[in-house]
Amino acid sequence: MYGGYIIEEAGVYDLYANPRHPYTLGLIGSLPQIHEESHKKLFSIEGMPPVLYQKPTACPFAPRCSFVTERCWKENPVLEPVSEGHRVACWVNTSNGSK
Repeated sequence: MYGGYIIEEAGVYDLYANPRHPYTLGLIGSLPQIHEESHKKLFSIEGMPPVLYQKPTACPFAPRCSFVTERCWKENPVLEPVSEGHRVACWVNTSNGSK
């Protein structure tokens, strides 16, 4: 969930193995890897979260998204199936970068 909207919905194993929304990718990227020997800085999602009392007319994650497109600034995507039991609200296919 991001900005009051469900942005990705999947079973836990599928979500961790195949995250598809840029926000989910960022959250998973910020997790420390306890099995790695090198200590590197954790990933951080740039920017600030949205103001929740203002209903967005566009994707609420657009200001912080590295995959943002023109359409993201104009429309808030709805959940669409990407595989069996896995739905994502994003205009970009993050697995291959297509729009």
